[in-house]
Amino acid sequence: MYDDDDNLPQPVGSAAYRCVSCGYDLSGSAIGGTCPECGTSVGESIRVSNNTQASGSSSTATTCMVLGIIGIAACGLVGPFAIWLYYRAKDEVARGVAPPSSMGMAKAGLVLGWISTILTFVGCGCYGLILAIEM
Repeated sequence: MYDDDDNLPQPVGSAAYRCVSCGYDLSGSAIGGTCPECGTSVGESIRVSNNTQASGSSSTATTCMVLGIIGIAACGLVGPFAIWLYYRAKDEVARGVAPPSSMGMAKAGLVLGWISTILTFVGCGCYGLILAIEM
C-alpha cells in the first residue's frame, strides 16, 4: 500500500470501478495509470463512475423507451424519434453525463422504435397497394 506522503500513484482499492471504454475491472490499478486492456486513463474512469453512480437513469433513455412504446401503440409516427433519442442517450453515457445502467431502457426504446417504424412503412405500403388494386 502507498503512503499519502509519497508521490507514487495511489491504488484504486476494492471499489468496483470499471474502465469506461472496455469495462475492465480496475481494482488494484494505480489511479494515475491506464487500463491494462485498452489504455484509457484510470482517473477518467473513476471520475465518470463517480459522476454517474448518484443518478439511476437518464431522462433521455427514459424518453426513448416511452416514445418506443407509444410508437407501437400509435402507429409508429414517433418511432424515428425514439431511434434518434437512443443515439443521444448512448452519447450521454459515453461522455459520462448519464449512467451506463440507463442503456437498457434506451436499447428497449431503440428496438421498439425500429419495430414501430417498420410496421408503419409496411402498413402504408399495404394501404397503398390496396388503393392501387381497387382503382
